[in-house]
Amino acid sequence: MASMVLNRAGEKRGQKDIAQAWSRVANEAIGSGDFGSVFGVDAEIGRDQVANFSGARQIAWVESQLVAQRHDGVIEICPRGIDTAWLGANFECHRLVASAEHLISFAVRWHGEKPALLWEIDGPVGTRVAASAVDGAFSSTEMRGETLLSGFAARQTATVK
Repeated sequence: MASMVLNRAGEKRGQKDIAQAWSRVANEAIGSGDFGSVFGVDAEIGRDQVANFSGARQIAWVESQLVAQRHDGVIEICPRGIDTAWLGANFECHRLVASAEHLISFAVRWHGEKPALLWEIDGPVGTRVAASAVDGAFSSTEMRGETLLSGFAARQTATVK
């Protein structure tokens, strides 16, 4: 969100610095498979642990489960996958901050064990959206669309139970 505020204020350098720093931390954590310890939480996050986070940290943690911008600028939907406990559970998100210039809304609907993804991006055209943790073959530069993803994702590295 700070990156978006700086972008709207015309502070491009500060916005890029924040985006690069966050991307570096998140990519290292996800790449190591140790997302929780990098952010000071256990690998398995229960409701009680999330409830003990500050309000801002709870929001940030939930948003990190739903959307993230990679270092290369790609907007990742469900960047850590979809927990197996959510199999068959339809859900949707509206106007999440996806980058300094983009908001994203998306929904997941189920067709058996295959998730269907519907998305809409607000912001400048040309950004790429992916759901690599759910379907490594899917990516698109369309600002809105829908697709049936290849299959169900592996368990997340951190889940709310």
